[in-house]
Amino acid sequence: MSLKQHLEKFREQLRPVKAVVKLCLFMELTPQERSMIVDMNMRAAENGVLKTVKEGLRYDHD
Repeated sequence: MSLKQHLEKFREQLRPVKAVVKLCLFMELTPQERSMIVDMNMRAAENGVLKTVKEGLRYDHD
């Protein structure tokens, strides 16, 4: 797999995480609440189970 393919895959995994971060900002959570949610979602992304977050939130912007 080329470097470009690795980067594309990584970027694709981060897209739902970015959506969650934006949603947290919109909800005006405290920084502690935000970091807890982001940490949970980063762990989920590492395990490859985060794809449903994007569908569940229906909030996908770049």
